Amino acid sequence: MKQLIVVLILTSCLLLPIAASGADADLPVYAGFGGFTLGVGTMPASELNSRFEEVGADGFSMIFPTLGFRGTAYVFERVVLGASIFGSQQHVTGDDLTANLSLVNASFDFGYIVYQTSGLLLYPLLNLGWGGIYLDVAGDTSELNFIPPRLKSSNDDFLLTRGAMTTMVGVRADYLFKLYRQSYIFGGLALSASLGYKYTPFITAWYDEGHQSYLQGGPDMNFNGAYFEFGVSFGGGKDKYYTLPTEQENN
Repeated sequence: MKQLIVVLILTSCLLLPIAASGADADLPVYAGFGGFTLGVGTMPASELNSRFEEVGADGFSMIFPTLGFRGTAYVFERVVLGASIFGSQQHVTGDDLTANLSLVNASFDFGYIVYQTSGLLLYPLLNLGWGGIYLDVAGDTSELNFIPPRLKSSNDDFLLTRGAMTTMVGVRADYLFKLYRQSYIFGGLALSASLGYKYTPFITAWYDEGHQSYLQGGPDMNFNGAYFEFGVSFGGGKDKYYTLPTEQENN
């Protein structure tokens, strides 16, 4: 929670002073873009890693890359709405077992443009969503001390999952390249970069998919951590203002 508060304060301090300078700048009346994202984040996997290292397996990296898709709409000149989904997967091996750790997060974005100039849109970002953590283990699991006896005795593959409510606060910058224009209407591509902190206000216990029951205890793991994302998307919209070409430009 401390990190969440710090990010909120820093974001406000950085963006509010420049809000006035962009207040009268040209803004799209509406626009929509969709495309793919590449990201990288951090996660608290130390407790999970310690359980696997006890049985001679490698630990999962606390830095995870992501691949996803995002759609963004700019409405009412300054309001930003969006929806996104990303996924990530890691694989580790030990002497007698292998494990796959997968993350999936779907969320909605809310923002308000505080600065705009020459195609650049800058805004604070609030992200709300739901995520899933999937731990798939195969091999000799008899020495793993966080799983129940029914899984140890079966010596079969098992899948543990947990769901989480996720939030993120941060800042995003979008740059719109208007490659096509017909009067006020434009089309093109957008490059975006966002930086923030993800927080998990609620998370379920680990769930054994094979036996359809929850585990008591288990290693602590969630989505808490810093997150950076870069995006490329395509779309178009309508500008608030449009300057007609001069006679010299037409010639």
